[in-house]
Amino acid sequence: MNKTFISPKLLPICFLTASITLSGCQSTSEKFVEEQQQTQAQNEQFLIAKNAIESLEQSLKEASEADIPYFAQELFKEAQEAEEDANDNFDDIRFAPHKATQSKAQKILSNVHKAKQYLEQAYLIKDSSEKVLAESLSQLKTLEALSADKLFSKEFKKAKNKVSDLIELIAEGKQAKAQEQQAQVLPLLNAIEIKAVKKVEFKELRSLLAALKSAKINKIAPISYQKSIGLSQTAESVIATNPKDANAIRTSVALALFEAKHTQNIAIAVRNLRALDKDDYEKYILGFENKLNSVSQALEGLDLRDQVISEQTTSLVSQGQSLNAKLEQQANKIAQLEQSLVSKDELLLAASQDKDSFSTMIQAKLTEKNTQLEQQAKQLTVLKQSELSLEQKIVAADQEMALIKQQLEQTKHQHELELAKSELASSTNNLSIEKKQLELEKKIQSLQTELTQAKAANSTLSQEAKTLNDTIAELKTEKAEVEETTAPQVVTPESTTTEQKVEVKKESDQ
Repeated sequence: MNKTFISPKLLPICFLTASITLSGCQSTSEKFVEEQQQTQAQNEQFLIAKNAIESLEQSLKEASEADIPYFAQELFKEAQEAEEDANDNFDDIRFAPHKATQSKAQKILSNVHKAKQYLEQAYLIKDSSEKVLAESLSQLKTLEALSADKLFSKEFKKAKNKVSDLIELIAEGKQAKAQEQQAQVLPLLNAIEIKAVKKVEFKELRSLLAALKSAKINKIAPISYQKSIGLSQTAESVIATNPKDANAIRTSVALALFEAKHTQNIAIAVRNLRALDKDDYEKYILGFENKLNSVSQALEGLDLRDQVISEQTTSLVSQGQSLNAKLEQQANKIAQLEQSLVSKDELLLAASQDKDSFSTMIQAKLTEKNTQLEQQAKQLTVLKQSELSLEQKIVAADQEMALIKQQLEQTKHQHELELAKSELASSTNNLSIEKKQLELEKKIQSLQTELTQAKAANSTLSQEAKTLNDTIAELKTEKAEVEETTAPQVVTPESTTTEQKVEVKKESDQ
């Protein structure tokens, strides 16, 4: 393998070259990072200035909509000038964000802050003015709604200027003086309102009264004319008393207008009478009578022309009253029927609501019942599983009992064999009978104890207990037989049988 070695003389030159290369790369990277950071800072300053200008423009728009120029015109102008200065400074970076600096942004923010301070002061003046001059400002709005600024432009402008003077006093901090001088401005505003209401509401009535005056109706029908003039004056009085009571004004103007029209009709009838010749009087009376008769025919179908005209009118009045009474009765019946229908609708609505409520209640009960059934089904499943487990335990116990029984039978056979053997050797064991009997009794007691425990432990092992009882009974019988006979017997097989039985029992328990 070929290896390249660098001469020791060349090592300093190599290290110097590597150092220059690395330092050059490092300076280029640092310069790039600095440029990126500078660009990011310029963009941030640009956005700060841009957002501030947009916020100020929105604030000026809202102030204009809030009528701030009227309440604080000078302050609003100052705010606009500050906004212009901010835009002038922003124009330097508007299309060149890379020129944005912190100092330029701060200058723009300073202009914006100044403009917003002016607006805040203007809003304070407006709030104070609306509290102190609430009545005057409300009157101005009423006059504008009545178009008083167009109908009486000079007077309206004069009154509005006076209110503006009061606002200036409030801007100077002279609220008490402004409130005092407001008492002199309000009568002027009220007078303009009265004139405006009359101008609007009396338009038709004024025109008709002027026509009656021009036609000299006061000479043709003086009574009716004076009545119409009196009602028009009453309407003017209502307006002057309370120009804001629209219902009372319209009612009084309607009465005056009705009487003016009536006066006009009376004047026409008087002129027609004056134009008649003496020979036409009968025709006029007959025509009038025919009109009365047509009314009577329309009401009850009666011909009243055999009565004098005054009696005919009295009869017509009576028929009209009777008809009105019938109409009123019918109206009452209709109202009762409508009320009945409303009651029925309410009953139907209540029944519908009760039905919905009952349906909701039934649905809730069904849901509750379904929940109960589901719970019962779960419990039944658990019981079935318990029953299956119990059946399995019973089967296992039966198998265990069968095994025990089989073992006991084998033990019995062994016992019989041992007993036969013991009979051959019983002659040598007479002394051990009593000892064996005591051991047998102990084992019997032990078996009885085990039997009691087995009964308490598991009721399903009753068959096993029965078998043990039978075994104990057999052992007792054997014991009695041993006692009765003096023949020698060996107890060892019996003990062995009992011990084997106990061991079998222990194995089955395990």
